[in-house]
Amino acid sequence: MELIDIVNENNELTGEICDREEVHQKGLWHREITVIIVNSKGQLLLQKRGMTKVAPNLWSLTAGHVTSGENERQAALRETEEELGIKNLSQEDFKLLAVEKTMRSRGKHINHKFDNLFLLKTDLEVNEFILQKTEVAEVRYFTIDEMKEICKNKDKYETQFTKIFFQEYFYKILEELQNKKKEEK
Repeated sequence: MELIDIVNENNELTGEICDREEVHQKGLWHREITVIIVNSKGQLLLQKRGMTKVAPNLWSLTAGHVTSGENERQAALRETEEELGIKNLSQEDFKLLAVEKTMRSRGKHINHKFDNLFLLKTDLEVNEFILQKTEVAEVRYFTIDEMKEICKNKDKYETQFTKIFFQEYFYKILEELQNKKKEEK
C-alpha cells in the first residue's frame, strides 16, 4: 500500500493521507514527480514502460508519486534509484524546472496532481542502469533530432504525460542543454 499526502487546489497539505488507489478513485489532489534525465552529449533518456504498467511498452520519462512524509526531491531521488538503479545521487542533483498542475481522467482513474518536473544530468551509459523490471523494460538515450521526430509522431512513442512534456517542456530542456554546451566551451 502506497500512502500519499493530500493537498488542496493550491498545492497546500491538508493533513489527510490516503492510499494511492483511493487518491485516484476520488480524484484527490496530490503531488507527483517527473525526472528528465540528460547526458553531456545533449541526449535525453527515456524508459520503456514495463508490460504490467498502464500504457505498457511505451517510451516515457522517469516518474512517480510523492509518498507521505516525503518532499518532492526525496521522491525524485527514490524513483530514480528504484526504477533505474542510479546510486550516489543527492537531492541537490535534481534541478526543479516547473510544477505543473494537471487534471486528467481515464475511466475510473482520476488524476488531479501537481507534477514537479526535475532535470537530472548524468553520463551513465545505458548498460550501467539497473532496471526495475516490473516498471522499466529498457532505457535508451535519444538525440535532439530523434526527440524532434518524436514530437512530430507522438502517438507511437509515449504516454499521455510524455505527450504534454514534449508539447510544453521539450524546448525548455533544449535551451538548458544548449546553455550547458556554452558553459563547457
